[in-house]
Amino acid sequence: MLSISLKQYSYLVGAADHGNLTVAAAALHISQPAISVAIAAMEAHFGQLILLRRQGQGVSLTPFGRDVVQQARRVLNQAARTERLRADSGPLTGQVIFGSYLDLAAYYVPGLLRGFARKHAGVGVTLRTVDFETVSPQLESGAIDLALSFGLGLGPAVERIVLTQQRPHAILAADHPLARKRSVSLRQLARYPLVLADQALSREHILALFSTAGIEVGATMQAGTFEFLRGLVANGLGVAVVYSRPRSDRSYDGKKIVELAIADNLPPHPILLAKLKSASLNRAAQAFSEYVVASFRSARN
Repeated sequence: MLSISLKQYSYLVGAADHGNLTVAAAALHISQPAISVAIAAMEAHFGQLILLRRQGQGVSLTPFGRDVVQQARRVLNQAARTERLRADSGPLTGQVIFGSYLDLAAYYVPGLLRGFARKHAGVGVTLRTVDFETVSPQLESGAIDLALSFGLGLGPAVERIVLTQQRPHAILAADHPLARKRSVSLRQLARYPLVLADQALSREHILALFSTAGIEVGATMQAGTFEFLRGLVANGLGVAVVYSRPRSDRSYDGKKIVELAIADNLPPHPILLAKLKSASLNRAAQAFSEYVVASFRSARN
């Protein structure tokens, strides 16, 4: 007889993922006292604290709690695999937790969710935004099943499926001195302030394009979101090297933005679907993975 139920394990994993018992309870469609009682019972069973509770600051895992949550995920994954033995012949149901890098989410994810829902109405897809620093830890902890990302920061435990590739290009204000050119070099761009994303790996990647070419970059500024970056560029506060290509040539405040090819021979950068190599996806996640790959393949043809 198991001393801890699968339900208790799921409550604990939910609390760990959300960092807040009230938020976790809402996501699990249970009451907050129910999740508190379940975790308290687990702590009594182990004789150790699993969660640190801070008034007004949510909860965090103790070192022992991290070990328990890691094992809890394995137990839940194994239980899901066993359950699939019964469900394999029936209609596709289940849950997928899908992480996406924020800039890519705006372009691709709404269409993917819409198309997948039409094929598999019984599957629920929960979307979480990730950045380059958090995508690998979230995959490795089981917080997400799959991730759409440019691939920066992925660890060796992560499997990468290349969906498509994009080359970098420059964006400038419509009245910028370089805006009438057909293409522009990195050396020409380096004469002007460079607007960068404020994520470390993204910023380092763009700066490495210049440093690899032996070009020193002068003044820089950082933007917290891609649209803020475009707004700074559109208002003449700098130039930028980016991979994303919005259909609109206007910033949020209506200023025109010009895209130019970069004359330097820069390699393309892949857009990836990532998953943990050791993970066994449930039927729903496997179907969603296959749908994403097929959708990108269809778009290329």
